[in-house]
Amino acid sequence: MNISGLCVYLSYENRTATTQNRFCCHLRLLAILPVLAYLQYTWLGQLATQESVKCVRMYVHQLSCAMDFGEEMVGLLKALGGLYLVPTRAPEM
Repeated sequence: MNISGLCVYLSYENRTATTQNRFCCHLRLLAILPVLAYLQYTWLGQLATQESVKCVRMYVHQLSCAMDFGEEMVGLLKALGGLYLVPTRAPEM
């Protein structure tokens, strides 16, 4: 075997090893992809649940602040002039 034949043989061996390494890498990525997809799905579900709870709490807090402010304003108006105010009902959820 001459030197050029040896170089061709070695380059073929390197290409085959590289192709096998790439195949193994792709196979590993395909194996882990469903696991990552499941984890992302559950994580997004948890985030959505937390966000909805946060929005409900914020709405309740805003409603409480509005009611407190209304009561304070009614008390102030009564103290200033004894005005007759028509009571209104709270907004429905």
